[in-house]
This record gives sequence, C-alpha cells and structure tokens, in this order.
Amino acid sequence: PEVPCVASDNFGGGQMAAKKLVELGCKRLLFFRIGSAVAGESDKRRDGFEAFCRSADIDYDVLYLLDSDGHAPFREFLENHMEEGRLAYDGIFCCTDLLALDIQNMLAELGVRVPDEVQIIGFDGIALHTGRTLECSTIVQPIPLLAETCVDILLKEDRSDLPSLICLPVSYAQGGTTLE
Repeated sequence: PEVPCVASDNFGGGQMAAKKLVELGCKRLLFFRIGSAVAGESDKRRDGFEAFCRSADIDYDVLYLLDSDGHAPFREFLENHMEEGRLAYDGIFCCTDLLALDIQNMLAELGVRVPDEVQIIGFDGIALHTGRTLECSTIVQPIPLLAETCVDILLKEDRSDLPSLICLPVSYAQGGTTLE
C-alpha cells in the first residue's frame, strides 16, 4: 500500500480515442474490450470513452468480454450488426492494439474495408517503443516514462508524499486504421 500505482492516463486515452474518431467523421461508435474480471486501471478506458460520447451526444455501444469468453462473441456481434453489406458502426475503439488487429481481420472477412468504411483505434502503441511500424492507429502509452517512474519510486526512500496513483499522459498515433 505504500507504493503507488503508476499508470497511463487510461480515462484520458478513452476520451482521446472517442474524440479522434468523431473528428475523423465517425457518427456511431463501438468500444470493444476483452480482459480479466478483476477491476483495474485499464477499465478506465471504457469510462473515458463513454464520458466523451455522452458529453458529445454520440451514439455508441459497448461489448465488454472476459478472457474466458474468447473472441467468438466479437465476430457474432459484428455479423449481427451488418446491414446490406455494411457494418452499422463506423468507428471502433479497442482496449488493446492486439484486439484492434483481430477486429480488423474479422471485418476484412466480412468484406468491410478499414479505414474506408470503419475506422479503428487501439490502445498501447508498444510497437513504437520496439522500433516497429504501427499496424493500427492507437493511443500510445509512454512506456519508457512508465518504467523510469516506477524505478524512481522504488528507489525513493521516503514515499510518504506520493499519491496513490501516478497517471502519465498518452498520445494518439496514426497507424493506418483511421483516415488522416
């Protein structure tokens, strides 16, 4: 309890993703998440996404799955929301870049073109920190700063003045799954 949590601004990143999709012309948005049943900082991505959509009066839906559910419900959801060969949504924010790539592949199998028909933003941006090219547009976590901050905190003798959460800024990077 005396060591604070160091995290990316997950709430701000969710807001940033929804705002970017709207700026790029999207009118009906989706949030897709798969993960643990244990609540964590990354759950704030959804909170930020929903807060922006509500404040901007943007139509949106959420599919929030547990790891044990697998990816089949995403495919089923997409198939059930096809209308005359088009997806009923034009913008999707995924909780991770990996999920964004999986959703892009599912959409391709359904004949939906990304980013022309549906724009997708993921969350992580880890490829940038490994020297690889981004495979999807993403909210980028400041990985080196996260690591440096954690080490600084662990080496600090007196942590009594530290907040329980240290939240570091995120940024947006275009990676081909959004129009620019």
